Amino acid sequence: MEKDREAIWGRLACVFGRMESCFIVQTVRSGLITMIPVLLLGSFSLVLRSLPLGPWQTFVSGFAGGLLRVLFDLVYNGTFGLLSIYMVLAISFSYRQNSRRAAEADYNAVISALACFAVSCGILTEGFTAGAFGVKGMFLAIFCGLSAPALYGALESRRRGERRLFSEGADLDFDSAASAVIPAASVILFFSAVNLLIFQILGYSGLQEVFVRGAEYIFHGLGRSLGSGLLFVTVSSLLWFFGVHGSDVLDNVSQSLFAEGIHVNAELLASGAPPTEIVTKTFFDVFVLMGGCGSTLCLLLALFLFGRHRSSRRLAGMAAVPMLFNINELMVFGLPVVLNPFFFIPFLITPLVCTCTSYAAFSLGLVPIPTVTVEWTTPILWGGYAASGSVSGAALQIFNLAVGTAIYRPFVLQYDLEKNRNAARWMNRLRDLLMEGEENNRPVSLLQIPGLGGRTAKMLAADLKYAMEDEELYFLYQPQFDSRKQCIGAEALLRWDHPQTGSVYPPLIVALADESDQLLQLEEYVVSHVLRQVETMEGGWGDHFRFCVNVTAKSIVREEFLEFLDAQAKRFGVGEKTGIEVSLEITEQSALLSEQLDEKFQRIRELGFRLSIDDFSMGFTSLKYLQRSQFSLVKLDGSLVRDLITNSRNQEIISSIVQLSRPLDFSVLAEYVETEEQRQMLEQVGCLQYQGYLYSPPVELAEVRKLLPAPYEDHEGPTVPSEG
Repeated sequence: MEKDREAIWGRLACVFGRMESCFIVQTVRSGLITMIPVLLLGSFSLVLRSLPLGPWQTFVSGFAGGLLRVLFDLVYNGTFGLLSIYMVLAISFSYRQNSRRAAEADYNAVISALACFAVSCGILTEGFTAGAFGVKGMFLAIFCGLSAPALYGALESRRRGERRLFSEGADLDFDSAASAVIPAASVILFFSAVNLLIFQILGYSGLQEVFVRGAEYIFHGLGRSLGSGLLFVTVSSLLWFFGVHGSDVLDNVSQSLFAEGIHVNAELLASGAPPTEIVTKTFFDVFVLMGGCGSTLCLLLALFLFGRHRSSRRLAGMAAVPMLFNINELMVFGLPVVLNPFFFIPFLITPLVCTCTSYAAFSLGLVPIPTVTVEWTTPILWGGYAASGSVSGAALQIFNLAVGTAIYRPFVLQYDLEKNRNAARWMNRLRDLLMEGEENNRPVSLLQIPGLGGRTAKMLAADLKYAMEDEELYFLYQPQFDSRKQCIGAEALLRWDHPQTGSVYPPLIVALADESDQLLQLEEYVVSHVLRQVETMEGGWGDHFRFCVNVTAKSIVREEFLEFLDAQAKRFGVGEKTGIEVSLEITEQSALLSEQLDEKFQRIRELGFRLSIDDFSMGFTSLKYLQRSQFSLVKLDGSLVRDLITNSRNQEIISSIVQLSRPLDFSVLAEYVETEEQRQMLEQVGCLQYQGYLYSPPVELAEVRKLLPAPYEDHEGPTVPSEG
């Protein structure tokens, strides 16, 4: 049975994974993610303006002559009131950004999509209302955001190579705008023609009205029964899953069919008869759609209890307060649930199950049938008690919440597993892109990569901030030895074991920190944590034991970083006779010669820190610094050491660097020393300091401590590791 269940989940995960990687799904999801700030602000404004507390509403209406209510209304109208417009812009831009055929920074297709949306809403026609620009128009917004750029791109590609409409030497922006005239005009005219046909044939204002009328027609002639209730919940959930605000689309159905049931119950109760109408608007709002469509309060609880992704749990935390008041746009569009195949089944099934359990509870007399209208924003427990007039109403809500959470649980776990697989796969791709850029000396903008690659980079950049706050970044130390096989120092190497992607390539950490404006915080974290670890190690390190710490020139030129180094030097006694010898290590490529950087180097040396240059290969810039005696240690470029045996030219370069070190008073260290043959050849050309797997891999600081000779060694063990 267990194997059968795993096989079913495996097949479902495979199908869901293919669906999730679909271009359209990725485009919509990327667009929705950019709308999270608007959704967050709109959700809280809706909570504050709709909070079902009499004293609160009195306060809001009376404060400063109603100014507070006006403020909430302005924020709501500026966010949710224009939500469909934002959605068109976000999704159409995401489409063009993710499309390989699209030109960079092309906004013509985005503007065309917005115009098509306005046309399809039937703007300024007799049946048009401003509500089409808000939550009611979301389906049309998604449709136009996808179809208009697709049609624009197809027309644009067909026109490439045709005679231009503008003169030679015209401004580049004018050239771009002129080239967009025919594709944009064609797309807008096409949507206008379709809308005109709809008006002439059906008499509707546009595509939006066709969609709403079609959804309402499904319920034509139905009464209030379990069957109609299940149909209502199913259609509403399906609409929401595809990005349509089902509650607004079906609002006429809800008001005319189900809201009337409460009035019938109230009249029956007033006449002394028991209420009979179970399936009412209050029934759905209070006992079925807890947290909003899809019974998403159950999803929220499942994420908190079983979710392992930090980003999902953070979003759940932000969405929790609005969802207590059944406002779930932030969860539906932010997680997202919309077009997310992993949540399609529970999003559909959970409200159906809650409908059945609630109907059974009322039919069996376990819970009194509601006879009063309860505001849809009333929180759980309070709403159950208010609707039924009994604690059993709140108990029914708790029961439904538990059942719904159990339904969502396996899908949350499977979603996390798939996110882990995707994140690990794309992290490796980001690492490869960065390595290719390093080899070709070509910068790579990781956060600007379209699709899943860019999303993974942004996820890692966001998680990096929390990793530093929670001190999840840690260090291994690779020992350095001299020709007498004495351990003379160690390089601190940054490590990050991400809970979803595994070990993160260290240069990728630095690159993401740089792109997300966290580089200064990262390098302060590195320096402070290394100094703290070194200080807390008992037994001392001797007078000349050296710790190398990697930093970048971008941080060194910043005054805040030098102030930070000054504070650290005073706190830990860096450079003092009984203190810690710390060498700040930067790469040759980043050491761009300038008077500003030269002055910063001098100040760093005055603070007691030493300077090392990494990946040295006789570059002109670095030679200038060496002549000024700024660096006390030069670490040879890895390619020089790796090819030392087979390339006599490398031997000559290393020999030249060693000869240069004597009059300029700096030490030379070879990294990537992996064989005894390499070490012997390095010794022959005069290089007497080594770092590499021949001696030791990166290890914990305590293991480095064991390599020190007496009297600094407090632990039993060999003075140096065995070779090979």
